[in-house]
Amino acid sequence: MRDRSFVKLFRVVLAVLFIFIGIQKVLSQEQTKWDDMKNLISNIAPPRFADKDFVITNYGAVGDGVTNCSKAIEKAILMCCKAGGEGLLFHLELILPDQFT
Repeated sequence: MRDRSFVKLFRVVLAVLFIFIGIQKVLSQEQTKWDDMKNLISNIAPPRFADKDFVITNYGAVGDGVTNCSKAIEKAILMCCKAGGEGLLFHLELILPDQFT
């Protein structure tokens, strides 16, 4: 009877030990993943853009609210990409209907 109690206790201790080792292994792997991520992030260089803006009206866009400016915008985007420019400039104007003026 005493031997059985010892065997049961030994099994419980062994199970707890295996669980503890498994948890330690998982935590160790998670820490390694975080360390890898920190290393990866530290090696990322911020993008560099040319200090140039592209005004869409210089490429044929008309701000009259009627003209289709898709081609002009497309051309400005392509030129911006080729030159490594910072962005497109859209000069926006708020036009209120007569009833609000």
